Amino acid sequence: PAGGNEVPKHPGPGSGYVAYCEGGRFEGARGRGKAFDNDGKLVKDFRGNSGNVLHQANFIDAVRAQDRSILNADVAVGNDSTGWCNLANVAVQAGIAYSQDRVESVKLDKWTELMAEMGELAKTHGLSMQDSAISLSPMLTLDQESEQFVGEYSKAANQLLRRRYRPGYEVPEIKLETLEPVGG
Repeated sequence: PAGGNEVPKHPGPGSGYVAYCEGGRFEGARGRGKAFDNDGKLVKDFRGNSGNVLHQANFIDAVRAQDRSILNADVAVGNDSTGWCNLANVAVQAGIAYSQDRVESVKLDKWTELMAEMGELAKTHGLSMQDSAISLSPMLTLDQESEQFVGEYSKAANQLLRRRYRPGYEVPEIKLETLEPVGG
């Protein structure tokens, strides 16, 4: 870009992610988020405090006190809210090479407009959509109950939901109903 430090105009936050859904989109960034309907109308504005380690400290205080009533948010709410970031990361890592056929196979409102915006943004960085540096996340479907992907590309995406731990540092599977280690 001209001047070297200018950020080209693009949809979404300057640093964060955009998740497009059937009913609109969610634009997330550190400490905040915005939900928009398909017409671009702001549905809800979510504000936070940019983390500031307050959430982590509150959780640790509640664990030490063995008192979940002092939590700022229920554990399930924390799981769901951080899940957006993790799911966006999985989608990016499960990316597939860009192809016009793949773009044309997607049947979502505003998809063509989104791809045109991406093409314009790529140009500002000296790229074309056919450049090998461009990939698209596959269309993923998440089963909310199992917290697993289902359908096309689910096998590749599900492998990214859990990290591989070094031997001796594995995190055990936990049954949420009883909070006991699985198998124990």
